[in-house]
Amino acid sequence: FIFTCLAVIAFLIIATTLYMHFNVYNKTYSENKTFSHSAFNINMMDSILTNMDHNGNKITKDKYYLVLKLNITNNSISKMKLDVTNFRLQIGDDYLVPTLDRSDYFIDYAAPYHGEFIKKNTSATYNIVYELTKKQIKNSYDLKILENIEYKVGDITAHYKILNVKPTRILEKSEVKEYKLTEEINLNGSFLENSKTKINSYEIKDNYIYEYESCYNNTCRKINDVVSSGYTTSKVKTTLLILDVKTTLDKNATYTQYIKSINNYYENFFTVEYDGIESSTKNVTPSNLKNKIVLQTPAKIKDSSKLKLVITIRDKTYKVNLKC
Repeated sequence: FIFTCLAVIAFLIIATTLYMHFNVYNKTYSENKTFSHSAFNINMMDSILTNMDHNGNKITKDKYYLVLKLNITNNSISKMKLDVTNFRLQIGDDYLVPTLDRSDYFIDYAAPYHGEFIKKNTSATYNIVYELTKKQIKNSYDLKILENIEYKVGDITAHYKILNVKPTRILEKSEVKEYKLTEEINLNGSFLENSKTKINSYEIKDNYIYEYESCYNNTCRKINDVVSSGYTTSKVKTTLLILDVKTTLDKNATYTQYIKSINNYYENFFTVEYDGIESSTKNVTPSNLKNKIVLQTPAKIKDSSKLKLVITIRDKTYKVNLKC
């Protein structure tokens, strides 16, 4: 009887150990499979491998970036940080941890994660970035997430959950579409999904006077205000490009779900191209100006024979001919 009891106990210990090893610790998860880690539920929604930022520019010479789109839910009763140093990307005998200061290059993909607290009982989608060399480019990766370390006499065992990552490669600009004024631009195919923009008209001015309504104690009045151009910090003379624009951002796009204002969209993705030269813009639209945006641009666009508004979302480019 004693022998039988010992045998049953031994069997239960072995069975429990095997179950924990293969079904709890060291279990492999794929895309869109939710798993628990610490106080979080985590789901890898997607992944990309790229060398470009959200504007289609190469980030760093000979560097590539594996970017995970993680939906993270904090189930705890207090705010918590994600322990990103335990998210170890295995490449051969090497282990890489996330490079958080690269997250801002992928704002079109998901909200940057810089190590901030995640509020209790909330869910959000973040991008987590690993910086790679060309030799480290692969079709598939294993991300080992440390759960705990087990200490026994004479032995230390690390337990992981393993995330199998098969990223989509985005290494070159793949598409350029051109439009005329008043033509609707559908951004499908980009990370902004079925978002749409239409440029109805434009003006170029050094000073833009506009009217808005101010109300106080149920009394409203019309007020005039002005936006003025000037010089950039590098002493480049500027002018104002005023666009009569209508934009509808897809509510299902991850980008739309975390930005604070639609003005972020114009700031993040709009540039100009004049006489074949592409230049950045600065969104200087006042908060009380409706249905128009004001972009600060190089003053040279005033005398250019060709002028295009350029919307670039990573590998997709959309150009609107303003002056032909």
